[in-house]
Amino acid sequence: MLGQRSTTNHKDYVSSTKISVVLLNYNRPHNIPNALKPLVEHPNVDEIIVANGDPKNAYAKSSKESSKVIVIDDTKNNKVFRASRRFLVPTCNTCIIFHDDDMQINNDFITNALFAYDKDPIGIYGTWKSARLVTEIGPYDGVPKEFNVVIHPYMTNRIVADSFLQQEKMWEWLTKHGGNGEDILFSLNLKHVFDKYPKVVHGSWKSLDGSNGYSSGKNFPQERIDLCIFFAPYLTFPRSDIYLIRNKCQTTISIFVLLCVSILIFFGFVILLIVFLRKNK
Repeated sequence: MLGQRSTTNHKDYVSSTKISVVLLNYNRPHNIPNALKPLVEHPNVDEIIVANGDPKNAYAKSSKESSKVIVIDDTKNNKVFRASRRFLVPTCNTCIIFHDDDMQINNDFITNALFAYDKDPIGIYGTWKSARLVTEIGPYDGVPKEFNVVIHPYMTNRIVADSFLQQEKMWEWLTKHGGNGEDILFSLNLKHVFDKYPKVVHGSWKSLDGSNGYSSGKNFPQERIDLCIFFAPYLTFPRSDIYLIRNKCQTTISIFVLLCVSILIFFGFVILLIVFLRKNK
């Protein structure tokens, strides 16, 4: 599948900023060559770290591979943090693209993200916002319309990534839930720490094989709702997650009201029965 977001294109922009790419491989090594192709070709990308998460499905660098490509064994972190392990990978450059193995991004995304990054390095710039989390259903509970949860691939700064690593409560959650929700929390951290919104930039991409990914677990959607409930007291959330929380709360309240009404009807019936029996003694 081919895709594209935003119409503002700075394809002729030239930058001196050097980029490191952290490319996660979980169990789709057959996708890696396609994902690498545009990254290797871009002049600003000078480091591409392929982080293998499973020895049985590891990507092996060929002798003809570009010197930009570095392959590491990240099995230990994958067992605990899964997709969240991306933030733990050290890089040579402060400008970083976090990327997964189920998509091939084109050079226009990298150039447009660089244009935005060079204007304001402390940010998150992606070509894809989560449709499951950010919708046009309207604002809820004061959540700003500008707020996006930007999912991979996105460009950011090492300072932003390191600030995220300092959020103990967030990492307690990620450790407990196998890294699920790192995209939500990373976007929320930008607002929480720097009071900035993640931004969507122009970029085209091609979907690769997405089977057997991190989001294929049966508890994946429910855990993301639970995440929002857990952090709701002191962080801003995307509108549709607030919507899901609200619906869940409304369902709970409805059940409680129904239970109360049922109890009142039951006791009312008992009282009427007692009155009836006394009259007929």
